[in-house]
Amino acid sequence: FPTRRSSDLGVEKYDKGDKKGALQEWNKAIEANPTFTKAYANRAIVHAELGDKKGAAEDYKTVESILKTDYLNALKQSRKFQR
Repeated sequence: FPTRRSSDLGVEKYDKGDKKGALQEWNKAIEANPTFTKAYANRAIVHAELGDKKGAAEDYKTVESILKTDYLNALKQSRKFQR
């Protein structure tokens, strides 16, 4: 559960105004689970709020890529059952 714990701590820190601390927690969550889209999306918001448009764009692209891959994998699996 280190991914979930870091993600939750990131939200707590963000809610208290500690954006840099939130980033650190979401970085830990991503390190523990590189496909954890929620952490990327949260991190993108903070990057944007801190003026790091490039970092925000990269995180949003990563979310899109992960979700697209998950969707395509699910589609492949569902087609196996339609035959």
